[in-house]
Amino acid sequence: MYFWLGLCLSLAGLLLLNAAASLIAAVVWRWLAPQTMNWRAQDRSRTIFAFRIAPVIGATLFIGVFLLPAYLTHEPAHTNENVGWPMSLFAFLTFAGFSLAVWRGLTAWRATRRLAQSWLRAASPISLAGVNLPAFVVRHPFPVLAVVGVIRPRLFVAEQILTALTQEELAAALGHELGHLVTHDNLKRILLRACSDALTIVPFGRSLDRDWAESAECAADEHAAQAGFDTSLDLASALLKITRLATPESRADLPLGAYLLHPTEDRDMLARRVRQLAQGARQRVSYRLDLAVWAGLVSFILLLAGAASQTSATAILHQVLERIVAI
Repeated sequence: MYFWLGLCLSLAGLLLLNAAASLIAAVVWRWLAPQTMNWRAQDRSRTIFAFRIAPVIGATLFIGVFLLPAYLTHEPAHTNENVGWPMSLFAFLTFAGFSLAVWRGLTAWRATRRLAQSWLRAASPISLAGVNLPAFVVRHPFPVLAVVGVIRPRLFVAEQILTALTQEELAAALGHELGHLVTHDNLKRILLRACSDALTIVPFGRSLDRDWAESAECAADEHAAQAGFDTSLDLASALLKITRLATPESRADLPLGAYLLHPTEDRDMLARRVRQLAQGARQRVSYRLDLAVWAGLVSFILLLAGAASQTSATAILHQVLERIVAI
């Protein structure tokens, strides 16, 4: 019973703490989002990622650094306390969420790996100016231009893109993909997917996921547009050309890949990207609010570590846990 009670307390606490922290983050972002529309896309993307991932990290560290030590220090090894069905239910939901995250993560990885391998079998290596990673030309009905992989990323380019785009447009499009590579967006996509899957009954982070996906694309556009306003217009032109080449029947979904134009991207988002590229000369405000989020998380960890070293603090927490179990 000692082990079972501690496990259920940890899992239930993780779910509830993450739900509360995610709700706070979602409410703060909903208020903050309109005020960030004139930020640099890269700063906005970093801020959204911090808001999305910090609640999960904070909740996990609270359980591991503070709750578990309090339980192990003060709970008698031969406790007779019973675990009620509400706590068992919360614990089960957390366990089910983590199991779903592992399963969906493996499924996404296998689907991406299988599709990439099928492309490689019929692909031809290509040398592209300014690209320092392995690049391949593929035959595919969808106008694929994507970076696939985290540890060993590869660039895939569909044949029709090479024929449809001018050299300047292709260079701008490649600059967009390199922007995803510089900011490690494929790794961030994996982490965000794991967060949303692991605690799937908590709906508060879904708007942040959507906003991050759009901001990440705009940030990659911004990276390419650093070469100059002409490059910004070339990228806008490339997006419009690729949109005309894409059809619903030719969809190719790489769950863990970074596209220039995602198969599921809606017209409104595309219009916003093209409009921002056309305004490439416009100066945008630079804020690093994500640094404040991470600084707050580090301070929270230090406070937890300090509290965990104090017997009185862990004793108080254990009393609170006793009340929760009793309820």
